[in-house]
Amino acid sequence: MPDAATSASATAPALDDLGADGVILLADNQGTYLGAAGQDELWRTTNDRSAVAFVHPAELPAPAVENIPSFAADFLLDTTRAAFLLVRNGIVRRYPKFRFILSHAGGFVPYPHFRSPCRRSVTESRAG
Repeated sequence: MPDAATSASATAPALDDLGADGVILLADNQGTYLGAAGQDELWRTTNDRSAVAFVHPAELPAPAVENIPSFAADFLLDTTRAAFLLVRNGIVRRYPKFRFILSHAGGFVPYPHFRSPCRRSVTESRAG
C-alpha cells in the first residue's frame, strides 16, 4: 500500500459495489508497515464499512539471513511488526469496526502477547 488514498479509492467500490467482505493487505510495502503515519484514509474507508483485512507478510525490508528461508522466520516477523504498529499507533482503537486477520497464526504475536505493553490497549479497545 504505497499510496493510502489510492488504496482507499479502490477499496470503497470493491466493498460497496462488488460486495467484497474485506481486503488483503501486505504487512509492509517497500519498508512501510501497516499502522505507519499517513494511512488514515484507508482505515476510515474500511472502518466505515466494517470491513475485514487479511494481513499477509511481504519480504522484510532488510537483507535475508544466510541459510534461513524468509518463510521460516521473516514472514512471521513481518506480520508481528505490522500488528505491533497497528496497536501502538492507535489504529485498532480509532477504527474499532475494522477487523484484522493476521496470517500464519499471527506471526510471533501470540508469544510475547502477555509481556507486551500493547496488550492492555488491544483488550481495552475491543471491550468498548
